[in-house]
Amino acid sequence: MATQLGDSSIQIPKTGLNARVIIGQKDKSFVDHLWVLFYSIRIVGAGPREHYYLDKRTGKTDISYHFETYTHPYLTKLHHDWYKKVNGKN
Repeated sequence: MATQLGDSSIQIPKTGLNARVIIGQKDKSFVDHLWVLFYSIRIVGAGPREHYYLDKRTGKTDISYHFETYTHPYLTKLHHDWYKKVNGKN
């Protein structure tokens, strides 16, 4: 169950109890900066990964950069505080 935050989301994995943040952006330097911030509080491991995808509007292959935090009870609280289900949707 992912809740969109622009190009990022807070997700509670189907097999997990706690939520994680998933960051995905085209701006590598911004993603690297966010990763350093999350790393400084020790809630990420591996650095950002490249993701190639086809932009159906232009027919060109684009690239974005992604990383995920570890799951954490605080992130679960944020998910529950920020997002409410209305008609079965967040």
